[in-house]
Amino acid sequence: MDDGRVYPGSELAASDFAEFLSQAYMGGDRQFGLELQWGRCLRCAYLDFNRTLRGFGDCPDKTARLRESAKWLEDRIAILASTDHPATQASFDKWHLETRHELQRLMGVWKGGGSMCPGQSQKWVNMSLKYIFTLKSLGVTRSFSPEQSVYQLAHLPLDKYV
Repeated sequence: MDDGRVYPGSELAASDFAEFLSQAYMGGDRQFGLELQWGRCLRCAYLDFNRTLRGFGDCPDKTARLRESAKWLEDRIAILASTDHPATQASFDKWHLETRHELQRLMGVWKGGGSMCPGQSQKWVNMSLKYIFTLKSLGVTRSFSPEQSVYQLAHLPLDKYV
């Protein structure tokens, strides 16, 4: 009889192991100094590209910019996850473009003239969604209800390796 336990005699189910691995790799949802529903996903996605933000590390208000941008991105993903958002390619593409542009605006320009590039904002959005979909498939998060239809519309995260 399969009761969801990974090891005979263990009190831990497969979902417990998945949560442990996601916590070990991604941390908790308290990221950017905020309690965010998908904070660990947003942070991992940020870490995927942050090394390419030339000069941002010296930005005196770096923490405030990141906090505002992450909170805004989470709110945008919540709109996408709501049942009110139409699940069409056109609506997803419009949401994606608006989200990327606003992330670039929120991050602004920093000392030395640096700013977030379109590819960097696209990476933050795409990888955030990728991590959310991954946690959903592992059963770690259950809060992204229309993931099946939106997943079909999501863009493939492209970089120099793909």
